[in-house]
Amino acid sequence: PGPGLDKGRGLSQGFETYVEQPVDVKTGRSDLQLEALRTRASEWLARWHEERTEEPFLLFVQLPRVDFERVPPAPFAGMFLDGNAEATPLERAIARYDEGMRLADDAVGKLVAQIDAMGVREKTLVVVTSNHGYEFMERGTIGSATSLHDETIHIPMIVRFPTRVDAGKVVSEPARLMDVGSTLMMFARVRR
Repeated sequence: PGPGLDKGRGLSQGFETYVEQPVDVKTGRSDLQLEALRTRASEWLARWHEERTEEPFLLFVQLPRVDFERVPPAPFAGMFLDGNAEATPLERAIARYDEGMRLADDAVGKLVAQIDAMGVREKTLVVVTSNHGYEFMERGTIGSATSLHDETIHIPMIVRFPTRVDAGKVVSEPARLMDVGSTLMMFARVRR
């Protein structure tokens, strides 16, 4: 887990393995690059697959924050500007954010592909969500902690569980972060 999810807050309780991301105290950002984090998660999955395939598992991965200030590695850097030298600063910020999202999508895709290759696709629940969105001048600011408008508080919640959720199903009701835990418990058939 990443920034804000440190052991000191008691969030490591119940986990067999809990790896914290180093965080820069000045910026609050993780110094762990996304590919290094994905590699750690991939290695954990491989160990689980070798040692105890029949046991249930929970793998929680908090990806580093996606923002418009970081330049992602190749081939993602520059992916959405198409060499447009005349792009406005706002267009460059949006493109940089989209590049970071594409990088995160690639990392999640690799982990999901690994789960599929392990032969546990049908019985594995995958949930992808975010803790906030970003504003891009819809109301005069750029960032994530500037307001409580829809662009920062409406977030995706993508669920894949082939035996319980139809592919492509869209639920129109908004998801909230407080729904994630109860949704996981529902799918795992945990009763309170």
